[in-house]
Amino acid sequence: MDNALILRFTKSYPGGSTIEADLQLDTRRSSVTVLFGPSGSGKTTVLRCLAGLERPEKGVIRYGDEAWFDAEHGIALPPQRRRIGYLFQEYALFPHLQVDENIGYGLGRESKRKRNSRVAELMELFRLQGLENRYPRQLSGGQRQRVALARAVAPTPRLLLLDEPLSALDNVARGHLRAELRQLLLKVGVPALVVTHDRIEAITLGDQLAVVIDGRIEQFGPTQAVFDHPANRAVAQAVGVDTVLPAEIVGTDDGLVVVQTGSIRLYAVDTGESAASSVHLCIRAEEVMLERHVPEGTSARNHLRGRITSIHPEGPVMRVRLDCGIPLTAVVTRRAHDELNLRENEWVTATIKANSVHLVS
Repeated sequence: MDNALILRFTKSYPGGSTIEADLQLDTRRSSVTVLFGPSGSGKTTVLRCLAGLERPEKGVIRYGDEAWFDAEHGIALPPQRRRIGYLFQEYALFPHLQVDENIGYGLGRESKRKRNSRVAELMELFRLQGLENRYPRQLSGGQRQRVALARAVAPTPRLLLLDEPLSALDNVARGHLRAELRQLLLKVGVPALVVTHDRIEAITLGDQLAVVIDGRIEQFGPTQAVFDHPANRAVAQAVGVDTVLPAEIVGTDDGLVVVQTGSIRLYAVDTGESAASSVHLCIRAEEVMLERHVPEGTSARNHLRGRITSIHPEGPVMRVRLDCGIPLTAVVTRRAHDELNLRENEWVTATIKANSVHLVS
């Protein structure tokens, strides 16, 4: 690809972790790629090496036919020559500069006319009209975010990097601004890489998802595909699959795979893992349906009687943990919780469709 972004490098910290990046992105379209994983997994290090703020020990970073870093040939372009826009966690706005001055800060080499025109264009794009003369302390969290993003794109970068862009906001503001940030990134028309450890942000923002665990990119692909079909146990746990259990494939039945974990047998759709005998089965809590008794007339193949071990409220839903001979977690609405009159130590039936039991090697 002519405009491919290639990251293949190793960055080590003395007495600490080693980050190994291996990723190739098509930057011809203004898509959003999310680097997702738990805190401390190496996501920000990948971003900082890409920006030129840190230097790997070996490997290459290329944008099209331009080498930004090449350890073997001694190439390491400084950040300003890479033409990257970088949005830091805390936005790093200059407190002594007004909004229009913050946005125009990176346009110092332009004529006053061009600089004013570009600032006015971005003020309109990011809905900041009327705030030109305010200082950062006079802005809301969402306004500060838009100013910081406008400043990052003012010099027309080839690539946008955002490090935990919503972490500086409270939970209520984050909920409001997730979708808005996604729309802003698409409006800008510049390929973006976003670092986050938040699953909801990853799903909301990303066209593509790279899951980073212990310094390695474990899986990369379309965001929903990665969440629906994690490649291994570590990815499954990272993307929020509540039940991940070792299992053995013990046979097939009517086009379905029969797997056994402990004393429990379950049916799963054969997605190609049947060639292996040892797998992990993954079940999302959202895909477990609870009933007081075994339901009749359902096409679901898996029905497990289990005792409720705990119930935890989580906003509009309730997380119910069960002992069904295997540990199992279900998420139900508060209304369903009340209608079923769920209580700890009581027995219920957990129903799981075969296509909701995902197998990974």
